[in-house]
Amino acid sequence: MTYAEAQDLGWKGRDIIDFANWMNDLDEHLVRFCGMTHEDLPDFDFAGSFSGDVEPEEVALEMIEEIDL
Repeated sequence: MTYAEAQDLGWKGRDIIDFANWMNDLDEHLVRFCGMTHEDLPDFDFAGSFSGDVEPEEVALEMIEEIDL
């Protein structure tokens, strides 16, 4: 989800910043695990995982598992 999409969904201030930081953490894990970022992989429910307090590392592993890397 982009900053603009988050705003469209009604996210404000700290939520957007926290989500952006969470996505950066996710990308760091993805790069470490498979050399790609979320932009290189199929779409995923990032906002739902963030809202559900799922750790970025867990999401990265799930994403990789789903595409069988």
